[in-house]
Amino acid sequence: MKTFSDFTSPPSDYNVIVPDGWFQLPLDPDDRDRAIIALADQQFRGVDNAPHLKQQFMREMQRRAKRAYGVGARSCTSRPCRSGRCRWPRRS
Repeated sequence: MKTFSDFTSPPSDYNVIVPDGWFQLPLDPDDRDRAIIALADQQFRGVDNAPHLKQQFMREMQRRAKRAYGVGARSCTSRPCRSGRCRWPRRS
């Protein structure tokens, strides 16, 4: 079985299928900021009294997206949150 060190570049011949309503976030620096704004707009639709939470959400998404891209990830998926209350994965 191949290990990480056997590969010189990330795989490019696959597709990720997610359930309806989920959001796929590209992590490439040229695309991620627009995608983070779109995700925040989707998550906070109808929640007009919490702009500070929306900003906090976008900053956290950007921080995590940059970190993930830095270690080789190219996209991530997010399930819908209710009223901006998202559970972040635990750091290991």
